[in-house]
Amino acid sequence: MYYNAFKRGFPFFVILTYILLFYFLIRLDLRLDFISFYASATAYLKHSNPYKVLVSNFLPTNLVKLPINLNPPFFLELIEPLTKLSYRLATVIWFFILFISGLIGAYFSFKICVSPQTFKKNWFYLFIIYLGFYSTVISTTIVQVGSLLLFFIIGGYYFYLRKNDYLAGFLWGFIITLKIFPALLFFFALKQRRYRVLMVTIITCIITHLIPIITHGIHIYTLYFDMVHRVLWYGDLWNASFYGFLFRLLIDSADNHQSLWFVHAIYAVIFLILLIWYVKKIDRIQTNDHRSFCLTLVMMLFMSPLGWLYYFPLLIMPFAYLYETLCRQPTLNIHYANLGLISLLLLNFPLGYVPERDMPFIFFKLTVLSIYFYGLLILVYLLHKPLANKSTMAAFSTTRKNYLLFPAMLILSFGLLVPLVIFVAHLL
Repeated sequence: MYYNAFKRGFPFFVILTYILLFYFLIRLDLRLDFISFYASATAYLKHSNPYKVLVSNFLPTNLVKLPINLNPPFFLELIEPLTKLSYRLATVIWFFILFISGLIGAYFSFKICVSPQTFKKNWFYLFIIYLGFYSTVISTTIVQVGSLLLFFIIGGYYFYLRKNDYLAGFLWGFIITLKIFPALLFFFALKQRRYRVLMVTIITCIITHLIPIITHGIHIYTLYFDMVHRVLWYGDLWNASFYGFLFRLLIDSADNHQSLWFVHAIYAVIFLILLIWYVKKIDRIQTNDHRSFCLTLVMMLFMSPLGWLYYFPLLIMPFAYLYETLCRQPTLNIHYANLGLISLLLLNFPLGYVPERDMPFIFFKLTVLSIYFYGLLILVYLLHKPLANKSTMAAFSTTRKNYLLFPAMLILSFGLLVPLVIFVAHLL
């Protein structure tokens, strides 16, 4: 009874949240990351330095200093055409590009991991679950690129499975140029012996990296890497990677004279260990098992220096895979089911952005303020070994589905509640 009530009510609240979100977006009432993108792309268009603190002189409000844009030069090349439009119109267009890209990426995820019968019967609720995921709401609210990552990475895998090597390689190479951390796909394609995909990905990366050099010269990359070395955002709450955890543990960002070399050294050693472990692990997984790709998605975020919360839409596929696998086991593995729900709770917990410099003492840094790190860590554990033998997988059980879905819906509802309440309060 309670599950059916959630099933009827949850879509209404998700749709209401996005209606309010879009309303505030077109009124320019939201503090969007796209403001920094737009300002940086404008500076890029004028051949001035886009990698410094800029001012929003295109907003109807007073001049505001903006966060530094962390995206590489090709990203600015991509959105430069939007700077020829007014900021409001550019924001709306960018919003719909990301929103539609996310829906397509979610479609690919569900088509790959969910049985055709389940998808045909529940496609509407599957999309609602994706849209109700806290990270999807946040990524959409600040108009970040999480849904774009979902489209290119999962879309590439969709065509990878269908032996369309050129399209898969192009999509992966394109997104690796926009965001460096999906470069783990190089190792994935190599270990799967898909050499044509690997070569197309590399060639696409090279060409797309050359475009900013052709239009702006090699100096644009000098400015970019100089900026990256000066950023100290790694310890902020929304960074779920193990590098973010190390930063919270070892660094006080308020101390401008603190040396970072030992953190970089520890990160390099752990990164190398994790990379070797990952390569060996996917080498043991059957090539037709989506678990290796799901593990790749999670390890991308876990190993990256910046595994931001708004990249978590990528996790919709690993969670769909775990759900489908758990439901088709001969007997439900309660241990894995509970860990999966705990991981979902941690990764979907609705916490606002807290810079490391504003965090209280170390106990909170390593517990409450690192819950996204622990959520990813649990997900890595769940995906590192098989949950069931596919040859003995049983049909779906209604009791089993309810055991998994009811708490999952509670978790998703809680994650949606906070932004919805904020939007409604702002409306009043």
